[in-house]
Amino acid sequence: MPRIKKKVFPVYPAEYRNRGIDGMVEIKAFVEQDGRVADMEVLSATNSTLVDAAESAVMQWEFYPATKDGKPIKSEVIIPIYFKRHDSVDSVTAKTLYSLRDQISDILRGIVADSSRNLIDLGAYAVVGGRYEHLYL
Repeated sequence: MPRIKKKVFPVYPAEYRNRGIDGMVEIKAFVEQDGRVADMEVLSATNSTLVDAAESAVMQWEFYPATKDGKPIKSEVIIPIYFKRHDSVDSVTAKTLYSLRDQISDILRGIVADSSRNLIDLGAYAVVGGRYEHLYL
């Protein structure tokens, strides 16, 4: 599977954020062998007015490409983009939460950075897809 190298957060249109309009756009991104997003397909959108912002952000993402037999290959990634007004959560907190989610995802795939090893003990768990998953080292 490809791994995220660079993530760009979408610009939540102020008009919709101020009116409290939330939404989610699910995008299938087609990742090239060099890790760039070549194309995408919108799979679903709860609010069509947020599609442009989601697409604009995802086109700027970069990936470490998926590999097969040690060689980079083209791949597809499903990316949910959430737009939600958080009165009590600032952008720094949101970025920290996204980073934590990405670290947990890497751990579940067996990719553990040295900086993360000391943060996880034998009893560490994460909720993934509505169920608990043990974070193995």
